[in-house]
Amino acid sequence: VNSADIINNSWGIDTTGTFGGERLDANILTDGDETSLETLIGTAELTALKNVAAADIVQVYATGNDSHTEPSIHAAAPIAVPELRNLWLAVGAVNSTATSIASFSNRCGRARDKICLLLWW
Repeated sequence: VNSADIINNSWGIDTTGTFGGERLDANILTDGDETSLETLIGTAELTALKNVAAADIVQVYATGNDSHTEPSIHAAAPIAVPELRNLWLAVGAVNSTATSIASFSNRCGRARDKICLLLWW
């Protein structure tokens, strides 16, 4: 029997604020530089995310509900911490007829080729 452990997350920080004049989304993260994420979420939270990944648990994060072109920093964390990529999925919302992305949903942005998924049919 194959099985998977998954943690589904739909929370984050208020992205309407700014950090050093920048919106708190994937654009503030530096590729492969985990300190860019750690500065925002703290050492304890970053360590927890890495520990969950080390336990082979898939982490799923909502991209956010602010109609931004980039996902939230939590959804985009593997941009800064590549070791999270194999066990991470950022997901956006679709509209009520499942024919396109919901107007309120954040898009995949920089995470689109790494960890982000939007499905409709």
